[in-house]
Amino acid sequence: MVHQGQLVFECGACNYYVCQSCRPIAHCKRGHKLRTAAAIAGRCDGCSRALKAGEVVMDCRECNWFLCRVCHPVTQCPMGHRLQKWASQSPGACDSCSKGVPKGSMIMDCRRCNWFLCEACRPTSKATAQFRVPAVPRVLPRCSAGHTMQPLGAKAGSCDGCGRLVKDKEPVMSCEACNWYLCRSCRPVRHCPEGHDLEAEMARAGKCDCCARKVQDNEMVMQCRECNWYLCSTCHITRR
Repeated sequence: MVHQGQLVFECGACNYYVCQSCRPIAHCKRGHKLRTAAAIAGRCDGCSRALKAGEVVMDCRECNWFLCRVCHPVTQCPMGHRLQKWASQSPGACDSCSKGVPKGSMIMDCRRCNWFLCEACRPTSKATAQFRVPAVPRVLPRCSAGHTMQPLGAKAGSCDGCGRLVKDKEPVMSCEACNWYLCRSCRPVRHCPEGHDLEAEMARAGKCDCCARKVQDNEMVMQCRECNWYLCSTCHITRR
């Protein structure tokens, strides 16, 4: 089975395609070999998912073309050595997300380079390694040009939907490529930038990901726990 949004080799004229298990994607569209690298902030060229700077991807620097870990699981270290399933022999930090990994954790590892990915960045079991349809293209809205819109603290201006004045750092659904956004009245913010649902929860002390206001321990926020992303109560209240 091939899911909608999954990256494949396709002949559009014949409606014929083969999945990555049958034909792994090892090159960009211009034929350059993909290599493991830390991404420059942008969007996956397979599923359009937003990527943070430093996230490990399969990359063609020459074409600025890359695939996220969902579209193309990382199979090698930056030097090109194949990753192997391994139980970590000492505590360390994942070379993608920098999170601490305790001794004995299952990782995907290059022993020659002492370079590895944690379970969250590169699942080691077949059940969790299966393709997951990215939530962003299905859930988040798109602008008139077809770009995925994401929640963002606005620059002061006016809503491109209703013309209402928008304050600086007020949360909006934005298309940065088009410099175009919709206010909370036109399009309420209900998802994190990755497309996960926000839920009302007690926060850990930190900063609102929209207005950067300090948030105290146990303060109520609208949160995506998976991405550690939340909006403070001020940002999430819809203005009438």
